[in-house]
Amino acid sequence: MIHRNNARFNQYITQYVDYLNTLYVELDKEKRKLNMILLVKRLSVKGRDYQEYKFKIMEEAREQNCSHDEIEVGKQTLSKIIW
Repeated sequence: MIHRNNARFNQYITQYVDYLNTLYVELDKEKRKLNMILLVKRLSVKGRDYQEYKFKIMEEAREQNCSHDEIEVGKQTLSKIIW
């Protein structure tokens, strides 16, 4: 269980999780299995991809004068995915 005050996830840009999810669900079933470890790594490492995404979200939040948590990105329906 992730503790709410865990420094590793403090101020985490949760929209990045949504972004990765949209990439992941576009893969077929076999590719999803093969890419699970990569997905977990991208979620935990906060590499260049995360930093660039975070910058865009923070910039949008400044422009809209709101918290980064209030920025919404495109949503995708998961009901049509073959699990």
